[in-house]
Amino acid sequence: MKRNKTRFQICPNCSTPLQPAQNFCASCGQENHDINIPLKHLFGELLENIIHFDAKSIKTIKELTLKPGHLTNEFTTGKRKSYVPPLRLYIFVSFIFFLILNLSWQEYNTSERENGKNKLKLSFTFFNLNSNELIDLPESQIDSLMDTHRIERNGYNLYAVKQLHRITNGSSQEIFHLMVRNFSYSMFILMPLFAFILKLFYKKQNVYYLGYLVHSLHIHSFGFIVLSLYLLLSKLISTIFLPLIIVTVLIFYFYLSERSVFNQSRGRIIFKSIIIIAMYIFLILATLIGASWAIVLLF
Repeated sequence: MKRNKTRFQICPNCSTPLQPAQNFCASCGQENHDINIPLKHLFGELLENIIHFDAKSIKTIKELTLKPGHLTNEFTTGKRKSYVPPLRLYIFVSFIFFLILNLSWQEYNTSERENGKNKLKLSFTFFNLNSNELIDLPESQIDSLMDTHRIERNGYNLYAVKQLHRITNGSSQEIFHLMVRNFSYSMFILMPLFAFILKLFYKKQNVYYLGYLVHSLHIHSFGFIVLSLYLLLSKLISTIFLPLIIVTVLIFYFYLSERSVFNQSRGRIIFKSIIIIAMYIFLILATLIGASWAIVLLF
């Protein structure tokens, strides 16, 4: 049974008189809730909040996965109370994905370490210096190696070769964590860009940019759910068809969500979806290249 919270009669923050039914102070906005309560009551409230969040999360994820575009329509029509907010949903789902990804990598990396293969294998050339020449090379000998290859020892070249040396001799674990971090940050750039692309193609729709951004959050949330399932299934099923199935599911879901949200003809949606997906793939590739350069510069 839900326990009534202890209320203040006067706001402790700004001294404004409060009514027993007020949840927040009308002057400063502070919650009208006394946190000085017995420990058992605190655990009771915590359990209540967890159960409430879980029930809402289950409903939200169910609607997200089984009814493409439905959550976006509910949000834009003002029906938001029964669902997890789009940004919180994305953060929760992406956290689960990166957690599974990290655990999968830990398992792979442990196996590689046992076989003495925990260093990243790279082979590329800077001027006429191949990265293989930097393997196990003491950093103190970098200057001599640059002189041997007649590479001018200016600030930029010296920094580039030292970064190449660190990456070549760095562990795969370090590279992996940096890549994951850069990719997770990049998603907060890609999602608004994806929403902007949607707005370009559906600009005649009576929807503000926030609606497109919410739609983008929902699509990416579903994408992370599917990718999480892929990581789990790939441990049980070893087949080349699994990635194809995952890609097909993502494309078909995107098509259905566009039909639901923007309510255009099948031909228009297919035509626009093809172009939008192609543009988004280009953005992802550009972002991956940028993230790779960031690893070189910041490693």
